[in-house]
Amino acid sequence: MKRYSIKAGNYEDNTYLVGTLPFYELPCNFRDFDAFLLLRYSCGYLNICELNKLIKQCKKAATKGSSLFIESHSMKSVYNGLSELSIVTRKTSINDTSVSCVWPCERPVFDTFSHTADLKVSVSFEDTNHYYISRENFHSFELIEFLAIQNGLTVTCHDFSAPGSIFPGSIVSQIHF
Repeated sequence: MKRYSIKAGNYEDNTYLVGTLPFYELPCNFRDFDAFLLLRYSCGYLNICELNKLIKQCKKAATKGSSLFIESHSMKSVYNGLSELSIVTRKTSINDTSVSCVWPCERPVFDTFSHTADLKVSVSFEDTNHYYISRENFHSFELIEFLAIQNGLTVTCHDFSAPGSIFPGSIVSQIHF
């Protein structure tokens, strides 16, 4: 996304930061951000404490009137096993070798005490299947709203969960700074 935004002339290279989760610390001299974006396939790497830490860090670096947009899976999508997501099955080829990935390839196995699940992933190439477990945290709007309020902030929910919408299966929480 950074490459596309810079190429389109929306940002300069030194004003568009990309970090690896968890956990990315903003340099202490970075301030006055207009917007923060946490996409749903990154959001799942953060547990509740790490998400709260991220909100606090964004609050410190935000300008008045800016927002943190958190795209998360709708809970309906999670409870349906993420089966309707367009990203579930992906196929490509590398050097004439067919490669495919199914995420998740089975129903998620949820933790007893949290909205965390183990998702079995299948990666196939050269007629061989390889499996691994992807551990994901699922954050509801209600949880994000609670964290925002605890940090003295307000939040708005944007529901894009309907099939055919811009982000099918997702909710976007907009935390206002």
